[in-house]
Amino acid sequence: MSLPKIRFLVLAVSVGLLFIATAFADVPFDRFHSSAPLDGEVFVLVNTCSGRCLAIQNGLKCRGANVVQGALPASAGAGERWKIVKTDNYFKLINENSGLVLAVPEASRLQGQQIVQWDDSGTEDQQWEFVKIGHHYSVKSRVSGLVLGVSESRKDDAAPVVQWQLAEIPDQVWLIQWVPGLGKR
Repeated sequence: MSLPKIRFLVLAVSVGLLFIATAFADVPFDRFHSSAPLDGEVFVLVNTCSGRCLAIQNGLKCRGANVVQGALPASAGAGERWKIVKTDNYFKLINENSGLVLAVPEASRLQGQQIVQWDDSGTEDQQWEFVKIGHHYSVKSRVSGLVLGVSESRKDDAAPVVQWQLAEIPDQVWLIQWVPGLGKR
């Protein structure tokens, strides 16, 4: 068996184990390691506080729709998958369901600002940096310098995803898991 096939099988098994673990119990996220964000690849971003995926509220495809935490990884669909595309030293995150990008509305610098999806304009409010926190990442806005977090560390479906000052707490840390079979690989 070739090395690329072995790597694919190892990643597929890892994704499967993660999905099974989050479907049935609280996940000890220190046992998993995030994939490195790679240009052109598709990922799910799983919040380490709730075990839920970054998603668009109600699977909406319109600009301005709120970003929330959605399904558990075992139930993740296109609305929870994000294509990561490199832009200079930053990344844009494109939702696989809507084709729109993760954005800070009106380039706000306010803590607690609800994050949305918007048409890709290539502006700084749509550019993100992945900041390594242990085995995982915080997702930091280029325009505000604030990171994505789940409002009030909530664990329920549809809890708002907002920007906040980095405190390295679990609701601001995301397990980034590559989705095999999608993207450039």
